[in-house]
Amino acid sequence: MIKKYSNIQLYVRVFDELFKAGHNIGWHLVLHGSLKRDLDIFAIPWEDDAVTYNVLIKELFKVCNRTAPNEIKLVEKKYGRKAYTIPLDIDKYIDLSLFDNRI
Repeated sequence: MIKKYSNIQLYVRVFDELFKAGHNIGWHLVLHGSLKRDLDIFAIPWEDDAVTYNVLIKELFKVCNRTAPNEIKLVEKKYGRKAYTIPLDIDKYIDLSLFDNRI
């Protein structure tokens, strides 16, 4: 029988894998928010050789067993933050906020 996870359980499980993937390519991922509606993550390049945000986002799509779009368009937010949404399921998604002065 397949176990149904609450949003919080699902997001915590997914975040662990996302964190590891980001760390392996020079990014630090920080969890924030309530985890009730979506998975809110701050992404910050942490190493001098951190990959570009395009590579990071494509890697996160792989972790979520999703196919990344060919073109990744970030949404401009306040204070220089850039945002991108990664769908997980019909009503579940990752709200990724990028802080990277290289963008």
